[in-house]
Amino acid sequence: MQKKEQLTAYISACTSTFFCGLFAHGYILTNTIINHDSMPVIRGSGDGVALGRWMWTLWLKADLINTPWFNGMTNIILMALTATLLIYIFQVKSPIRAALIGGAWVTCVANTTLFLYCQLIPVYSLGILLSVLAVYLLKKLPGIGGIIGFLLCGILAMGAYQAYFELTATCLLLNLAIYIYTELPSFRNIAKKGFYYLSLLLTAMLGYLGVTNLICSITHIPMATYQGLDGMGIMNIETIFNGISKSYLSFFTANSAIWNAAICKLLDVSFGVVWAAGAIYLVIDLIQKKKKICALCCGLIALLFPISSNLVYFYGAEFVHSLMLYGNIFLILSLLIFVPVKERESVSRSLIRALCGASVVVLSLLLLLSNTLLANQAYTSQEKRQNAAIEYWKDVVTEIKHVEEYSAEMPIALVGYNEDSSIRQLDIVYFNSTLAGMTSAEQFLNFPIYHDWLRPGFFMNQVGFSGTFATFEESMQLKEKAEIQAMPIYPQEGSIAVVDGVLVVHFSNL
Repeated sequence: MQKKEQLTAYISACTSTFFCGLFAHGYILTNTIINHDSMPVIRGSGDGVALGRWMWTLWLKADLINTPWFNGMTNIILMALTATLLIYIFQVKSPIRAALIGGAWVTCVANTTLFLYCQLIPVYSLGILLSVLAVYLLKKLPGIGGIIGFLLCGILAMGAYQAYFELTATCLLLNLAIYIYTELPSFRNIAKKGFYYLSLLLTAMLGYLGVTNLICSITHIPMATYQGLDGMGIMNIETIFNGISKSYLSFFTANSAIWNAAICKLLDVSFGVVWAAGAIYLVIDLIQKKKKICALCCGLIALLFPISSNLVYFYGAEFVHSLMLYGNIFLILSLLIFVPVKERESVSRSLIRALCGASVVVLSLLLLLSNTLLANQAYTSQEKRQNAAIEYWKDVVTEIKHVEEYSAEMPIALVGYNEDSSIRQLDIVYFNSTLAGMTSAEQFLNFPIYHDWLRPGFFMNQVGFSGTFATFEESMQLKEKAEIQAMPIYPQEGSIAVVDGVLVVHFSNL
C-alpha cells in the first residue's frame, strides 16, 4: 500500500507539473520572444566560461535543436522530473500535496523569468534538475556513491548557474528539519548531520571553483566580474548583514516584489503569517514532547531558512534579479511538506495545525493562479513591445534606403538618445513587472544605438538589414557637429541625411 501511495504521489506531481507548465508557459512555446540578451542572436550562450557558467558553452557545442517549442518542452519535462525527485526526497505521499508542489515548482517566478531567456532554457533547466538530483543521490545511494553523486551534480549545477546552489542548500536544510522533527535525535546526532551537510556544500563549492579555474586556464579565458558570482564564498561583515536583511525581505515579498498586484500582496502576507505560525507550532510541539534541544534546533533552522533560500545575496552581487531567486519557492514547499492537508488524525491535534493545513491548500491554488496570470501577461506584453519596436526599426531602415545618396557601403550613424513617445508609451499601456528578462520599449529603441556588440546582429536577425554601422563613439563625435545638431529629430522630415559621407539618423542631441 505504501508503494502504491508513493507511486500515486509521483504521478500526481508529474501530471500537475506538465499541465500547470503548459497553462503558464504554453504561449511562449509557439512564439519567439526576445529580450536584451537575445536581441542580436538567433541562438547563443553568451560568454559562458568568462561568467563561470561553462555548461552554457557545452550546450552550445552540442548544437541541438533551438526552437521555443523544443526549449520550452525541455523545461516542462525536466521540471516534472525535478518535482518527482522532491516528492521522493521529502517522502510526500499525499497526491494533493504532490500536485501542488509540482505546480508551484514549474510556475514559480524564477521559472517564468527563465522562459524570457528562451535560447538558454535547456541548460538552465538542467542546472535546476542537477541541483535537486544532488540531494536525491545523497539520500538514495549509501556511502561514497551518494557523496560522489552529490558533488558531481552540485558542481555541474553551478556550472549552469551559480545561483542554483541555494536550491541544493535549502533542500538539505529542509531535510535536516524533517530529520529532527520526525526522529527526535540527540544533539550530537543533529550536530553530526548538520556538519556533514555543511561540509558537503563547502566541498561542492570549492570543487566548482576549482573546475572553473581549470577551464579558464585551459581555454585562456579570464573570469569576468559580474554580479559577484565570480566571488562565491568571499564575504565580509557588511556583506553578511546586508545579505541577511535582503534575504528576509526577498523571502517574504517574493510575489509583490515582482508584480505589484493585490493578489500578490495578499499572498505574501498570508504565506508569511502561515509560515511563521507553522514554525512556531513545530517548536511548541517539540517542547511539549520534552525535546527542547530539538525545538531549539528547529527554531534555528527556521531562522536560517530565508537565508539559505537566498544565498545569492551573499555572493557580493550589486543587483539580484528574479532569475536568481528560485530558492524562494521553498517557502510554499516547506509548508506543503510539513503541514498535512489530508491526514485528518494529524490535523485534529491542533487548531493552528488545522488552520495551517487548510490555508496552505487555498493559498497554493491562489499562487498557481497568480503565477500563471503573471507569466501569460509578461509573455504577451513583451511580444507586443518587441514587435512594435522591430516594426519601428524597419520603418527607419526603409527611410534610410530611400535616401538618394545612400549606398550599401555607406556607414550609418544612429545619433542621440531615442525619445520617441509613440513607442515608449507601450511601457505604460502594456503590463509591466520587475521580472528579469522583460525588455522595455525604451530599451528596444536605444540598445541598438548604444551597444556596438548588439547593433549588427539585431539589425541582421530581427530587422533583416545588413548595413554598415558607425560605432557608438563615432556617432557621439558626429553629434557635436553644428550641422547635425541643427537637423530635425526623427521621424521629422530632414532627420535622415548624408553628412561628410556618413548617413546620419538624428534621434536627439542627448
